[in-house]
Amino acid sequence: MNVTSNFNWKIGERNLENYALPPDDPLGELSAFELGLRRFCYECDRQVIVEIGDIQFTVFFEPDICMLLEDRFPKQIGELEQGKSIRIYFA
Repeated sequence: MNVTSNFNWKIGERNLENYALPPDDPLGELSAFELGLRRFCYECDRQVIVEIGDIQFTVFFEPDICMLLEDRFPKQIGELEQGKSIRIYFA
């Protein structure tokens, strides 16, 4: 099994181009935290440069990081703490 011990990330430049409308919850299905997280990621959108091993890629707060946090990321962090392998998918 391959083991990757290098993981780095940094916040990059602000993304000034919004390709979608601001987040909204017309049906009232989201908690205040969920809607606030979506709004923060939309309004403060930045690049996130990720390095895993020898691979480097760029994602953005909106939609990539926002969707990751809403999915099962906290549970996956717990799995990492237990020594398990995880897979992270970006939009």
